[in-house]
Amino acid sequence: MQRLKLVIGFHLCLWLLVVGAWADAPANFTWSSAPGGPFTASSVDFEAWMTKLALFQFGGDYVFDFLDPTDADNNDNDVLDINEFALLTAICNNTSHPLHDTIHEAFKTNWSSFASHQGGLVNSLAPALAIMGGAYATLGDGDYGRTPAAWFSGSWGSVAEILYELSTYGSSWNAGQPAEPPYVRRQAYMSACGDFDGDGVKNINEWYGQGENVANYVNAAMDPGITTSGEDPSSVCETGLRWGKTYFYNPANQHVYWLQPYTLPWEIAEQVATEHSLVNNASETIPIPGHLVTIDDSAENAWIMSTVYPQINSNMWIGATDKFTEGQWVWVATGEQFWQGTASGNPVGGKYVNWNSGEPNDSSGEDYGEITSSGGWNDNKASATRRGLVEFPNAYPDSDSNGIPDYWEQFSGGGGEGEGTPEGTPEGTPEGTPEGTPEGEEPCEFEGRINNPTTGQGPLLAQTLADASSQLRNLLTALGMLSWFNWDIEYLEQVIAMIRPYPGDGLKDSWSMALLEYCICHPNFRPDLNIPTDFDFNKNLFTDDCTWLAMNVDPIFAALPPMVGDVMAGLLGSSVEMRTTWNAIFLALTGGAVGLPSVNNYRIYGMAKANDGAIAANGDLDGDGKTNLQEANEVIAVGGGMELFVLAATDKTNMWPGNPEIPVGSIAILGAITGVIVAGSSLILVRRQRKS
Repeated sequence: MQRLKLVIGFHLCLWLLVVGAWADAPANFTWSSAPGGPFTASSVDFEAWMTKLALFQFGGDYVFDFLDPTDADNNDNDVLDINEFALLTAICNNTSHPLHDTIHEAFKTNWSSFASHQGGLVNSLAPALAIMGGAYATLGDGDYGRTPAAWFSGSWGSVAEILYELSTYGSSWNAGQPAEPPYVRRQAYMSACGDFDGDGVKNINEWYGQGENVANYVNAAMDPGITTSGEDPSSVCETGLRWGKTYFYNPANQHVYWLQPYTLPWEIAEQVATEHSLVNNASETIPIPGHLVTIDDSAENAWIMSTVYPQINSNMWIGATDKFTEGQWVWVATGEQFWQGTASGNPVGGKYVNWNSGEPNDSSGEDYGEITSSGGWNDNKASATRRGLVEFPNAYPDSDSNGIPDYWEQFSGGGGEGEGTPEGTPEGTPEGTPEGTPEGEEPCEFEGRINNPTTGQGPLLAQTLADASSQLRNLLTALGMLSWFNWDIEYLEQVIAMIRPYPGDGLKDSWSMALLEYCICHPNFRPDLNIPTDFDFNKNLFTDDCTWLAMNVDPIFAALPPMVGDVMAGLLGSSVEMRTTWNAIFLALTGGAVGLPSVNNYRIYGMAKANDGAIAANGDLDGDGKTNLQEANEVIAVGGGMELFVLAATDKTNMWPGNPEIPVGSIAILGAITGVIVAGSSLILVRRQRKS
């Protein structure tokens, strides 16, 4: 019964949203032409909606056949989209989950944004199309971090593809991509390479770890206690480029080829080919422009058919066109003519040709070349859509004969989705926005700066200290504290003070800094504590102190503020214990220089008494009567980590998953009530949108 209440609450919410849009449909429109009867919006059923859309005819064409749930893998990750949507369905139905609002609000925002970009006529299709577009946008991934044009890759590409198919009927389509909308991507949680429950196991590994069973996968993806990790057979996340799947190397001519992940018109496929770029590292995007393939001889044609074609078993665009002058067929990459006339014409300059019998025939103005299942070529019209086969012009040696040319090896690692998105790509709330940030709000510049385990200032600080002197390195090594995430600064203090070591205050420094980040990025949370103001004060003071140290001790201190200013200002304001510790460390670094700045000038965040700062171990940031350390211990007891700790320590109601004090039944009842409240709010939202 409790689960039923949850489902009813969510279904009521979505039903009201859909009916609000459905009311705008033209009176003469019906879904009767779609198999299975008329459209219904009484439940969340992505499979039913995808099926109806895939089989819907418009002007004699199945315009959305790429949404067929039986084979739709528009994300190109070897997991059917319908199975990825199962996780989205589950989190939207679970109103008590702490990530429910983060995902569900993004879904609703995307649904609304997509509806607004469909155009006038398409209001008749609004219910299913807008929800499917919103769902794909919420998954939010491109081609897993190595994308040439984010609007035509991954789930992002489905948004673009649907809108493109609707462009003839009046959708908002501008210069090859949707007009910039406030879509909200949630790829860090929802995509195959995301980690929904934060347990360190990517969603795709959860999928294969559960034997590709949908129900078990959803359960594992939402439960941080289930960490069974399976394979990633196509190296979706382990390698950014999928060699032998979408990228191919031809050792005969040492060229690299790329099979575009989406069906596009020839003109747009060629445009995407020329804008191809790859991410070399987190900050450098290298343009590698190509063109639709030029086929020089029978050996290359045969290689394409044996190597690339079996990946899709469908016609592909090649770089042949007579769009410039009718009957003069040229390769778009070079402008060289290779054929003159129609089927009765002749090759030019001894160039290789492989037209199918009776082709090219210019039927209805066909100016663009494609390669077909026989390996022969056909001419097709501008409105046809195919996946393009792109060829990159330079020769690339492969010295180790591993099938990946040497230069391209640098693009084969990493591959987390979301990297490499071209500047200017509409993203709504960018990746890294803290949970709870209103949709569309600017990202917080401090999010992850301190606590990112690879790029944050915390790890840099640990390394800086370790490199400062062999004594400190040996000490940190002996204490197992070279990793920022293992720090407990009070423990270090006791050792430096030559007191018998004990496990400190129990709250890792990275967890304390995570609370600080939360407060800085959410200035309306506990404004009475003035934490952002104190943080700015500490940053300025730390810069002044380092200036003094650079002048009186060693010039190297001048480099500290830009390197680790945020984490140092954060640590020095966390608690009195932190000050004492850093005073000892400064003494060790400087040899007790005369006139050393006093650490007592730093402000303690929300300090109520001598050793009680709001983000310290014995502080109570959310004011619920529990210290931050108590919150941490409860989170650890249920297998949670730093992310869940932040939720618990900033939630006065203690409504976080796994809280031992909250009965499961209470969560379900609260969820059902919340669903009804959200449903009512959604109805008001729909009415406002219709009036506007």
